[in-house]
Amino acid sequence: MEMTKEQAISKIEELKDYIKDIEVVEEQIVSRYNSSQVLFIYTGELKSANLEDADLEGANLKYANLEDADLEGANLKNADLEGVNLKGANLKGANLEGADLKYAILEGADLEGADLTGAQCSGVRITLFSYKKKQLLQMVEGL
Repeated sequence: MEMTKEQAISKIEELKDYIKDIEVVEEQIVSRYNSSQVLFIYTGELKSANLEDADLEGANLKYANLEDADLEGANLKNADLEGVNLKGANLKGANLEGADLKYAILEGADLEGADLTGAQCSGVRITLFSYKKKQLLQMVEGL
């Protein structure tokens, strides 16, 4: 079934409103991410978000889409990352100590230097060839 021109325009306007909502949420996160008082993070679309060095300790990012996000050096200690999409994300040097990564998608994510001590990793989807032996062992120990 093809869309009429009016339906297509309406759909585009809906998407523009959705994108505006996402931009507002991203601005709120960026303006607050260095605060240790972050208690809640929007768990929607944060694809390609720049959260480098963000302090997200204990944040609820359950089922968020962080595909291709830059989380280099981010503090995600004890964060709830259950089911989060981190496909292609940059997690170099990130602190994931005690994080809940159950069912997370880490395909192609860069975990070089990331601390996964005590992270819960059951059901995690990863691409084996993209990790060093030490990082794989850290993840397996968390299962």
